[in-house]
Amino acid sequence: MSRQDRLSADLDRGFAALEAGEIEEASTALERCMRIDRKNPDVVTLTAAVADARGDTEDALAAYRLLVELHPDDPMPRICIARIELHDLGAPESALDTLDGAFNFIDDEADLIEAIVIRTEALLATDDPQAARTALSELSTSVIEDGELALDLAELALAAEDPSAAARWIELARATPRFAADALHLLGRVHEATGDRAQMIAA
Repeated sequence: MSRQDRLSADLDRGFAALEAGEIEEASTALERCMRIDRKNPDVVTLTAAVADARGDTEDALAAYRLLVELHPDDPMPRICIARIELHDLGAPESALDTLDGAFNFIDDEADLIEAIVIRTEALLATDDPQAARTALSELSTSVIEDGELALDLAELALAAEDPSAAARWIELARATPRFAADALHLLGRVHEATGDRAQMIAA
């Protein structure tokens, strides 16, 4: 087996292990990949993903920033950097600045949803609910079939003081039986926010 074949096989093993939540196995595959070609863009991607999964913020950021240089038109490294800046570093302004450079390259619905969720969270963290509502409204035409995601969007809409949008996302979440109870609880909070005590109690 050639070096390139071994690299490709270990990359596949590493990403598959990460997908399965087997971080140690992914790390072992990454070590083998780095011995072959640590500068390969796919190896850098696996490096970033493993560090991110381990919660190693510094190494993850370094790898994601290298990916921005290697693939300047790929939005995902920027989205990942913004997520780390917001959630791990507590720097919502930096996250917003980072995201500004990502939206021009987003052409995938899943990437768009993730970027808008992070932007909305960052705007809420900077105490700008109006801008957060505007950001979240960009998903009004998106097809959301994931009940858990719909609940997350409803939570964000409620935090952004948009109970009507929250109610729409809740209805989507209620279509998934596993999330129906959580959706009703959140619907009660929506009615509480609008001062409708009877509907709150009913929910």
